[in-house]
Amino acid sequence: MKIKKVFLENYFSKIEIQDNNILDYFSRLLNKFFNNKDEYKNIGEILTTDIHSHILPGIDDGAKSLNESIAMIEALVLLGYKKAVLTPHIMNEGYKNDTERILNLFYLLNKQIQAKNIDIVLDVSAEYYLDDNFLFLLSSNDILPLCGNHILFETSYLSLPFNFKEIIYEMRVRGYRPLLAHPERYIYVRDNYSIYEEWRDLGIEFQLELNSFNAKYGKEALKRAVWLSQKGWIDYLGTDAHSIEDILRIKDAKYLYPLSKVISSNDIKNIRYC
Repeated sequence: MKIKKVFLENYFSKIEIQDNNILDYFSRLLNKFFNNKDEYKNIGEILTTDIHSHILPGIDDGAKSLNESIAMIEALVLLGYKKAVLTPHIMNEGYKNDTERILNLFYLLNKQIQAKNIDIVLDVSAEYYLDDNFLFLLSSNDILPLCGNHILFETSYLSLPFNFKEIIYEMRVRGYRPLLAHPERYIYVRDNYSIYEEWRDLGIEFQLELNSFNAKYGKEALKRAVWLSQKGWIDYLGTDAHSIEDILRIKDAKYLYPLSKVISSNDIKNIRYC
């Protein structure tokens, strides 16, 4: 595509044009055509690091086996990713994982990836559900931080915990940076977008999902994702991959909002902090 683009731009530059605006028009047209067609295929080459996935085998609602985990990691490599932070769920009612279990599975998987010479660096953290168990882990300093000193966390999709602000305060006073997973997907936000501003004021950073921009999670999540992008409030982008299909969708799906706009309108930190 790049060769064709250069050829066409050179062709138009040889035409005797009285008005330079005509050449500018063709240049913009070519950029729009070629970029929109190819920009999604290797998003990992731009982001370099995926910071949210459920690839560890048999530990949550993600990969069910070691072979599936390896296949998912190979799919990330095909997207251009050089690093992946694996973030299994930790929640009191559902996935009662702990640091020891997560690390043991991580070492097992990482050993297999290295033995197969798969060209990617793996790291491990967790996606913490805000419940009483999280407060216990936080007070016990039993946290697997993400990208330095971030804590990747989520809430119920239906409602905020009553002590939400207090939990955020406890994270920050202990030196952690709260990073909210998929803020565009919470149903309780509805059209009350002012809540996002309140969260920013609390020092919360946002990690949005690539597949939100192709409407995997519905039109309302897409609408909120676009709004957050246009505000410049996206700090990280993640796959949140639970299966190889999730990763392939990032590559193949039709995007209803261009990722090029997301990246150009936001200070995406995947590269610098991970």
